[in-house]
Amino acid sequence: MKKFFVLFLLFLGFLKINLAGENPKAKIYIYRQNNFYASGVSYKIFANDSLLTRLRINSYVIYDCLPGDYTISINKLSESRIKVNIEEGKTYFIKFNVNMGFWSAKPELLLLQDTAFALSQINNGNLKRSTVDPRLPFIRPKSRIGFNLAIGGGLHSTTMFYTNSGNASLSTGGGYGIGAKYGYEITNHLDIALDLNYQFSILIPYLNNATSTFKRGYISITPSYIIPLQDGERMRIKIGGGYDYYFDNMIIIGGINVPNGGFNDTWKYDKTSGWHACANFELNYSDKISLNFGVKYYNVKYSFKSSSLMIPKDESGLKNPDGSGVDILMGVFYHF
Repeated sequence: MKKFFVLFLLFLGFLKINLAGENPKAKIYIYRQNNFYASGVSYKIFANDSLLTRLRINSYVIYDCLPGDYTISINKLSESRIKVNIEEGKTYFIKFNVNMGFWSAKPELLLLQDTAFALSQINNGNLKRSTVDPRLPFIRPKSRIGFNLAIGGGLHSTTMFYTNSGNASLSTGGGYGIGAKYGYEITNHLDIALDLNYQFSILIPYLNNATSTFKRGYISITPSYIIPLQDGERMRIKIGGGYDYYFDNMIIIGGINVPNGGFNDTWKYDKTSGWHACANFELNYSDKISLNFGVKYYNVKYSFKSSSLMIPKDESGLKNPDGSGVDILMGVFYHF
């Protein structure tokens, strides 16, 4: 009986050792409260090289781990990581913050010493435990639709009015524009986009008694090569170029109040085509919304068609004006 009791105690000791080896001895809470910046974006959370979850706002993840040294990081970014020495039997709280940078939101991790405060933030903030399977890849929707705003300058301009203080000129390139875009990512590295745009340029400098405006509409098709930044889920550069078709091209002249021969007229120009090259930086504000910043060079020439009163002189540069220019673009898009 005594031998049996000794063997039973040895068995319990062996079982306790095995259970201790199988069960983790520490916990790490990583939590993210509501924050306006990047509120729609989920971030990959790593413990060393292990992907724990994709953390969204108002959520947290619990990592059960053995004692040792751990590096907790966001998207494996060197500037968004902390090192923690984990001791047996302790619970650690790491807070996820997002700060606004120049181009994009900058995530950071903070190790909190006040565990009671951290736990109250999780409980009182009604944070939900993350159930996102980190093994599932994020699939960005292929299609997008949105609008672009443009501001730019033409490479050529023509004097429209002479004044005592200088000349007032009009460019048939550049100006201000707005457009709608539909895009589709064919592969991870190939994109195609279709644009419908309206753009106009005005007289510079402004005159009190005269105006001139060159306006045009155009349709563009742009294949682009996609360069992923980091893992490409949130940031990309798209470099491309393509074909432009211009229509409703006209100069509207309001010079009736100009002394010595001023007049009002509309000079119409033939439909024409051109080409462009562009580079765009695309940033996902959320899984569905992205912001776009870009620069575009375009090359186009117009041919005079008709007017109701006057015909531009050959030497004026307005009979076959060069409408080439460079634009800065900014847009907002919905992905679906």
